[in-house]
Amino acid sequence: MTELDFNRDMAINPDCLDVECLDHANLYIRYSNAAIHAARIAKRAAEKKKTIRSKLTKEANKDPKGCGIEKVTGPNVEAYYRDHDDYKDAVNELIDAEYEADMLKGAVESFGYQRKEMLRLLVQEWQGQYFAGPNLPRDLKKEWAESGRDSVVDRQRERKAGRARK
Repeated sequence: MTELDFNRDMAINPDCLDVECLDHANLYIRYSNAAIHAARIAKRAAEKKKTIRSKLTKEANKDPKGCGIEKVTGPNVEAYYRDHDDYKDAVNELIDAEYEADMLKGAVESFGYQRKEMLRLLVQEWQGQYFAGPNLPRDLKKEWAESGRDSVVDRQRERKAGRARK
């Protein structure tokens, strides 16, 4: 499977609406499959975390002195497994897997509604001959820049740049 590039894949070329409409279903399926795969990985990471917690809890109950626990109580056992490196690694793995799954779920929702709706509106404008004239070509990028509004991509770049500075 090819690498997913959300910004590239969300972009619509108004000069090739027929191709964009035909390709939309393929893009939606690619992102849906990636989201399903990411959700499966997140579920496995959650199970791995539970398994490690169970193993460490058994270990603490079986040999409390060897685990540094003076008295076996629920909070002491919990403190033991939560501070263990294997458990911390499993928690971080789960957080990363859930993040990936959530991001892909959001991408699927964007394709399912935002991109689909934009294609529908652009086709409707094309049918109404919005793109038919005048003879002078319009520079939509320039007009957008002159409007003073930022694109979603520009805001994302600004957020990333702000995070990088911290």
